[in-house]
Amino acid sequence: QETDPDEKARLVNLYKERDLVTGMCGDGANDCAALRAADVGVSLSDTEASIAAPFTSKIQDISCIIKLLAEGRAALTTSFQIFKFIVFYSIAQCFMVGLLYYCGSDMTDYEYIYNDVILSFLLALTFSKTKPNKNLSVLRPSVSLVSFSVLTSIVGQILMQCAIFVIVVQVVKQEPFYKPIKEEQEENFGHIVGSFENTVAFYTSNFQLVAASLAFSVGKPFRVPFYKNIYFLLALVLLSTYNIWILVCPDKYSQDILMLRDLPQEFRLKMLIVNSLNLLFMIFYDQVIVKKCTWYWEAKSREAQQRTQEGDQNQSIQPVSYTHLRAHETGRNLVCRLLLAKKIPLI
Repeated sequence: QETDPDEKARLVNLYKERDLVTGMCGDGANDCAALRAADVGVSLSDTEASIAAPFTSKIQDISCIIKLLAEGRAALTTSFQIFKFIVFYSIAQCFMVGLLYYCGSDMTDYEYIYNDVILSFLLALTFSKTKPNKNLSVLRPSVSLVSFSVLTSIVGQILMQCAIFVIVVQVVKQEPFYKPIKEEQEENFGHIVGSFENTVAFYTSNFQLVAASLAFSVGKPFRVPFYKNIYFLLALVLLSTYNIWILVCPDKYSQDILMLRDLPQEFRLKMLIVNSLNLLFMIFYDQVIVKKCTWYWEAKSREAQQRTQEGDQNQSIQPVSYTHLRAHETGRNLVCRLLLAKKIPLI
């Protein structure tokens, strides 16, 4: 016997009224109302049901739900990763430019182009191409941009990298080869460019962007590991190679167009070691420390929520006073109570 289409839609709405995320699979015109009412509607055919459902599957059975869940979780995770990367890049670069302005310097035009158009754009474009993990996990991705894991990751990384900028600028000022900006400043439409502070900050920011893309590129349990993304892996290799090249042994053309100052080879190697260690720590912080803190926070939140629920249940069960019971006592209950208390003799 064919089910009434209105009954299917009514059943879906009953589940939604209980605050349950409801999915519906259908392949005919009688499923259109339920598919439209469900939170997630999947059409199993190309007929009328595909118009009402937001998803249409070429697989003619409900096994497509597994693929849909995997794709949805990967897409949500990727969106959060790009959000964190863009926020990190924007605030970190804003802090770096403000620090250079405070020192009396600025980034050159070609440095802006390299950071904005080449480095950050290619990394964000390629690491979003990572495919979903085929195996579903019992875990679920975060659904809030202001969740504990997202805020801890972004705020922690930004604070650490801003501190790195301050450290490298202060360190280069203590070196014997350092010359103050006033002694070597160049006027370029009112901007002072090409300083030692600018050079070390530019080198540091290049490595930070690569490290941030790696740290925010979450693989399992929702996506495959980053090294299976050929586009992202190729971008990492090319950009990291160029970053190391212009730091350790830059050519004359790159130095001139970027207006980078000459640094001693020993200091360049020190910067390479520091930036490499910073890259490893950024990955360790996001992949280990943030995950451990998030697990601890969620465990404490569940315990607090459970205690609150138990307290609400205890408050909902109010003890009945003895006076209230006596006032509403029936004759039969009175006899039973007196017999138990042995106030009247048994016949």
